[in-house]
Formats: sequence, C-alpha cells, structure tokens
Amino acid sequence: MTSPDRRSVGELLADCDRATRELLHDPLDLNSAALIQAWPEVVQAAHDLLDILPTPPTPPGRSPQVAAAGSDVTGERLHLISAAVHNRLHGAPWPGTCPADERLVAVADDLVRAHDLIHRRWRDTAPLTPEVLADAAAARTRVLHSVYVTTHAVRLAVTRALQDKPSGPRSRARVAIHRSAALRDTAARLDTAERIAG
Repeated sequence: MTSPDRRSVGELLADCDRATRELLHDPLDLNSAALIQAWPEVVQAAHDLLDILPTPPTPPGRSPQVAAAGSDVTGERLHLISAAVHNRLHGAPWPGTCPADERLVAVADDLVRAHDLIHRRWRDTAPLTPEVLADAAAARTRVLHSVYVTTHAVRLAVTRALQDKPSGPRSRARVAIHRSAALRDTAARLDTAERIAG
C-alpha cells in the first residue's frame, strides 16, 4: 500500500521543475512520439492550475472582458496550441498509439495535484495580501518555467526526428510521409509555444 502524497504546492512545483530539467540531461535519448503524446497533458494541467491562482485586482481602465474571463492569457494561448497539436495528431498514423512519456505524465499529475490542493484550500473571499500575491506569482513563474522547459525538450526531440530518415519497406511510405508532415507542423507549433512560455 502506497503512502498518501503529502507534498505541498511548492514541493509539487519544485518536483515538476526538476523533472522537466532532467529531460535535457540527454537530449539524444528523447522519444519524440512519446513526448508529443504527453505534452498536451502537461499544458492542459498547467493551464488549469494557472487559471485558479489568485491574481491582483484589475487596474482601472483595463478591459472588463479580460478581467471577467478569469484566465491566464499566457496559459490560454499555450492551451490553444497544445489542443491544436493534439487534434492534428489524434488517431493519425504517426505518432499512432505509442505510450505517452511517463516522465511528462508524472509532471502533469503533479500539476493536477497542485491545482486540487489550491482549489480545496483557497477561498475567493480570502484577502489578497502581498504575501498571497507573491506566492501566487512565484507559483505562476514556476509553472510557466516547467512548461517552457518541457516544450523545449519536446521541440529538440521533434527537430532531431525530422533529421532522421525513416527506413523500411515501401509499404511504410505513407506513414513516413505523414510522419514528416506531422513533425514539421508540430515543430512550428512548438516553436511558437516555446516563445510564448519563455
């Protein structure tokens, strides 16, 4: 029987940061298909977490539509890109049904757990003290850094996969053509996502 996870939000985010940095220890060992399968999960979990972090009140003169949306603009943009990648590749011949990268799945799980801890304990009526806002800003920075490093690692893997020439019988030519097109499209979207997260 496993013991319950008693990590704090800060500890969970620190573990996410550590796990994403470890992806870059050996970039040549990264599996582009497995990473692409898991990347949208990480971005979705980060998006949900960013949306519930306390933010300062909207300054006078700011668009009320932006304030009412209650969403982190950066997180929303990243979410839209990751959803486009997922929709483009879902059910496609490549990456097919390969399993998602377990390291990124664990990062997504930790982000979901951090979200759930905040959601259970935070009350909208609680005062937004400078300490609360500073903690929320630090959490936002750490979440976006984890997404940035993850996106960079996935982009490295995709770029390397584009340089690899698939080999095999001519019957696999259709999959190879789809793979190449999917990698090019994904690389372009990851490049945009990396700039946004950075």
